[in-house]
Amino acid sequence: MKITAAEFLSPAALRTGWGIIQVEFSATPEPLASGAHRLALENRHLTTVSVYLLNAAQPRSGTVRITRQKHNNTQSAGEIAFTVHPAACHYPASSQRETL
Repeated sequence: MKITAAEFLSPAALRTGWGIIQVEFSATPEPLASGAHRLALENRHLTTVSVYLLNAAQPRSGTVRITRQKHNNTQSAGEIAFTVHPAACHYPASSQRETL
């Protein structure tokens, strides 16, 4: 995985506890077979003072569809379930989210 975008608020905003650091990652995996897949993520960085948000956006292409998102209470660990379809299809933008 590599960082493709990052946004940081000012240090003053971060010190209030309400500042957001947003980091986007991308990866170029080997071609995936059609069907169901899962991506598991875990963030262990400064767990006692950090707040996490683990979320996947529905891709614009119909080739990949996010089917479920699960995460623990702190969202420091989670799993994104998705399906791969070789031909582009249109799917509703809804997906299921669960707590582990």
